[in-house]
Amino acid sequence: MGRPPRSSPIGNNFVLLRVPSPGQAGPLELAYVEGVAEIRYIDDKKALAAHVTAWARLSAAALNFAETRKFLAQVAREFKE
Repeated sequence: MGRPPRSSPIGNNFVLLRVPSPGQAGPLELAYVEGVAEIRYIDDKKALAAHVTAWARLSAAALNFAETRKFLAQVAREFKE
């Protein structure tokens, strides 16, 4: 028996938004989430924090610009073969 699959609190595409706002209220921070049959705007602090954490992890795992160019060039070469 192997490990059970990891579950993720983030199952859909999302965009993090931060809208500047003057005054004491501060900026409006939310996640725009697209599902199969719905669009949601999440501003709940705990749910928003999960999306911010997911974005940070994705960003940390992503290739930088130079690595991405090198990777895509390699894939293109392999595709032509």
